[in-house]
Amino acid sequence: MSTPDRLADNKAAVSEALASCVSTALKIPELVAKDQGTALTELTDGLVSRESLIASTCGVVEQQLGRAVGAYTVSLEAAAAPLHRLLASAGRLEAVLAVEEAQAAKHRRGDDSRSGHTT
Repeated sequence: MSTPDRLADNKAAVSEALASCVSTALKIPELVAKDQGTALTELTDGLVSRESLIASTCGVVEQQLGRAVGAYTVSLEAAAAPLHRLLASAGRLEAVLAVEEAQAAKHRRGDDSRSGHTT
């Protein structure tokens, strides 16, 4: 079974366990009020038996989330490296173009002054 399948199964099991816990917790006051000790014991045993499932699944999910965040960070860093180089190259190109434009403008001013034109 693949990790996403196991995660989906665990999610379903935990959802079911949590729903059962909530349902059970809502029954406890009524059972206490009616002094139904046996039913109360069965309910609490059910809660206790699901505790390990919930705790272990939460632990697995925390680990998987940690790995997912790590993988996402690595992929972002990998995507950022070429972008960073591209931006650096664009900056250098912009500087070269600025120098060329300045030289062309200077050259045009020189041509204009020799021909008698003023700007």
